Amino acid sequence: MVSPLGTFRPQLHSIPDILHAITRDRPDSAFLQADQDVFVSYRVASVMAEKVVAQSLTEHCVNLGLVPATQPKVAIISPNGPLLPLTLWASWYIGAIPCLLNAKADPSLWAAMTVIGCLPYRTIPRPREILIACIEYFDSLSGPYESDISPFVATAETSALVVFTSSGVNEITLKAVTYSHAVLIQSGRRTLMAFGGSEYASTPKTHLGWLPLSHAFEFSIAFIGIVIGTGGSYVFHDPGVSSPQASATAGILELLLSALDYYRRVDTLCTIPAILTTQYAKLNEAQIHLLKSLKTLCVAGAPTPDDLFDWARSKAINIIDLIGATEVAGGLATCATSHSEGFVIMDGLFGVLQKDQLDDDRGELILSGQHLPSTYLHGQGDAFSSQGVGNEITAYRTGDIYYQCPLFEGLTILKGQPLPSFDSSFSRMSGRMDDLIVLASGLKVDAVALEGILDNESSVKRSAIVPSADRNALIALIEPSPDIVWDEKTTSEVSHRINHHLLADHRIALENFVLVDELPMSSKSVLHRKALKNIMSAHGDRWPSHRTLLSISTTRLDVDAPITSNISFDTDAPLTSNAPFDIDITTLSEVETILGDVFNVPLVEVQDHSRFFGDLPLSSLAMTQLAGRLQSDIGSRITVVELYSVRRISDLIQLINSKSNPTPIPAFRPPIVTPRSIGVGLSRIAGERIVISGASCTFPGGINTLDSLWDKLIYPESFGRTLAKEAPASRWTPQKNLASGVFGWLDDVSLDNANSLASFFGIPPVELEAMPPNTRLVMQMGYKAIQDAGVAPSSLNKKDWGIFTSMNESGWKESRAATVGLDEYSKRWVNGTDDSAGARLSYFLDLTGPAMEIKTACSSSAVAIHQACLAIENGDCSAAIVIAAMTNFSPSITMFRSYAGIASPLGRCATFSSDADGFLPSEGAAALVLQREADVSGPIYARIRATALAQDGRSQGFAAPNPDAQSRLLSTGLRKAGLTPDDVSYLEAAL
Repeated sequence: MVSPLGTFRPQLHSIPDILHAITRDRPDSAFLQADQDVFVSYRVASVMAEKVVAQSLTEHCVNLGLVPATQPKVAIISPNGPLLPLTLWASWYIGAIPCLLNAKADPSLWAAMTVIGCLPYRTIPRPREILIACIEYFDSLSGPYESDISPFVATAETSALVVFTSSGVNEITLKAVTYSHAVLIQSGRRTLMAFGGSEYASTPKTHLGWLPLSHAFEFSIAFIGIVIGTGGSYVFHDPGVSSPQASATAGILELLLSALDYYRRVDTLCTIPAILTTQYAKLNEAQIHLLKSLKTLCVAGAPTPDDLFDWARSKAINIIDLIGATEVAGGLATCATSHSEGFVIMDGLFGVLQKDQLDDDRGELILSGQHLPSTYLHGQGDAFSSQGVGNEITAYRTGDIYYQCPLFEGLTILKGQPLPSFDSSFSRMSGRMDDLIVLASGLKVDAVALEGILDNESSVKRSAIVPSADRNALIALIEPSPDIVWDEKTTSEVSHRINHHLLADHRIALENFVLVDELPMSSKSVLHRKALKNIMSAHGDRWPSHRTLLSISTTRLDVDAPITSNISFDTDAPLTSNAPFDIDITTLSEVETILGDVFNVPLVEVQDHSRFFGDLPLSSLAMTQLAGRLQSDIGSRITVVELYSVRRISDLIQLINSKSNPTPIPAFRPPIVTPRSIGVGLSRIAGERIVISGASCTFPGGINTLDSLWDKLIYPESFGRTLAKEAPASRWTPQKNLASGVFGWLDDVSLDNANSLASFFGIPPVELEAMPPNTRLVMQMGYKAIQDAGVAPSSLNKKDWGIFTSMNESGWKESRAATVGLDEYSKRWVNGTDDSAGARLSYFLDLTGPAMEIKTACSSSAVAIHQACLAIENGDCSAAIVIAAMTNFSPSITMFRSYAGIASPLGRCATFSSDADGFLPSEGAAALVLQREADVSGPIYARIRATALAQDGRSQGFAAPNPDAQSRLLSTGLRKAGLTPDDVSYLEAAL
């Protein structure tokens, strides 16, 4: 019989059962709090969750064609705030399974998470405002509090939550586990037992929350274990409330301490070691007293330095060093006394070390226990296995190496031996080995894997990867191969190959490659990591070598200097390293709130003003929203172009500050040049100018001429009526809950014309049937454009006209293969590709000029025009046909646009307005004929004065524009055309 522990009683089988019991027993106790006197009780929260949020969530599911009681998975993308726990409660009430997604993750990861519904909170008021609104709504109710929705009855084994591990950086490495209610309750019990048992759990605890609830650490330990497990309250940290007078340079530790002082009665705080590591020795007695007043200071997420842990114990701070994993729904081991005594496996878990050899002092930790997740959501790997008569015990291979402490207590096995039966008695061992490096940012680096890459270099005898003293960078210790002359070129070559395997912000700088005489080796001829650590610790994190520490310059550096990152850090500055700006704390807090809202990231992640802007989930829509919010909320008129020039959050603050004290900037006017000064290759004088002599197009809504296109541009309402959310039956099999958005579709008659085209172009019907619609459109539009130019297509026989095409990845190949079968598709494979679309028209017309396909994403058709002009000027062809086509036979691209917020959900472009929410994607095709003006006998559409081409280079993100590069491109184009900006009267803005 399981004994009661806090609110976790044997008769309560699910989290909703526990919440209802707390509401019944202590209805007016604080549950969610945002200020000293602003909180909602369990009773108010139950009404808001089960009556209001549940109703909205049910309607959302029904609109997606889902039945809540069938437990659909609903993604919640939200920064920390009261709406998040209320939505969790509502999800459990209606029977949905909430999936907590990282608000700062790339949208492609959200798409890869394969959840069914998505409930994003894009613009969220501050926690205080939300709770006040909840209280006012509750006070306005005069009737019964009961919900109109019948509650879903959950059991212990009912799925309660999907949580993704923090190690996924792309769709391949993405992993998730499903927690049942029993898993969450067992995790909560483990937490309470580790923090003090029944005595600790007997009174409600108040927790100050600032870490993201989407992570298993904060959710399982703090929200489930501490708050719900004791019937306590969760305080949302908001510096604007608890630290309104704080300096703009205040670090997160200073702000958290201020919050502890403001709320007075806070029992627990969870944090990561980096918050305390550089600051703990500088705390005054009053600040130390605030930490001592906590019932528990839980530190997790990365290895806690021994000196920090020992300092906290010496100050009588109730610190608990915790090791956890998403795969076990929270904590797995704790240390509350001394690191030398090791970590104790938490109650209800059984730990075994699996060694390679009996005399090893380390091994992989394998955990087993009841009520653990049994597999990854999509079954990746073999980390989980079942034990026991009824498979009631789950064993989890952590993949982490732990070593035996002097007081080691537990079982060890050799690889290949069966796991012993579950034993609930405790195990004691030391922490994870340092093979896994956890940087201050939280990034985990497999040192062994990187060393294997370095050791394969002919110039390297052996290597060791270690973190810098501040854990902000990686250091490569290199023992060179004999008779190798190691110079900067060698460093550069090795650096290039190793950094290919690292994220950009954590690559090893040239100056962090350190040459050593000899690395310590064990008796088994492997790197002795413990000895390596001891050597560096004994020399103050320096390497006691007389070899040169290489730099990108030729200056010799002090080889005994501490090994740190290549970035300069002020060790006396707060963790956030915020630069001082003349901006008041209220405005600063509003800016942080705006950033958190627009980019859907926790507030704490934008309070580090040294953070790179490119680390945030940038998109053109988000940048437009940010510019709008900055103007509406704080009156700062900052353009989107200026925002794309911002490198760090501190730069944005400086930009806002500069707007208050503007400095006049001279207007830029490019030098005026005459056409003949541009250069022979690009000279376009009269008679040699390239003109557009013919054109053709086809778009949705019956647009088949330039006149009808112009009519729709002038009167767009009639075009809007041709749009649809559902794809025509010919595109793909309709699927429920498929996120696609409004789209412009060509009618099937425009595409299903294989017989007529086969006859006209002399292509066997069986070949043309396999031909992509994009290719068919290219041939049709190209032929019509030639006719529109007043040129008889038959007269072009043997002429050196070129064809330049640009087409999207339409999904036709996959669709065709699925329809006719792989075998049949393979027989006609050459007919099913778009690559030869232009060549097919060249073949039909017998043209001898170049035929090429251009692919540069959204700019493909414009680049095709540029390449065509160059080909004409260089003499590669005497004229050119430029043709672009776009069709869709796969839902993936429409889903991507929807997930990424690129396409307008309302199906209209509201460019440069506050209503802008994306563009309107559409199928279609168009063609232009380019000729030298002297060769044209009829009317022309336009003259091309100049074209210019460039690449953004590095910007705030791969898909983000680079204003500097684009400004240079515009200047180049104007210079080539002999124009000034004032001469331009029409601009086209494109994605």
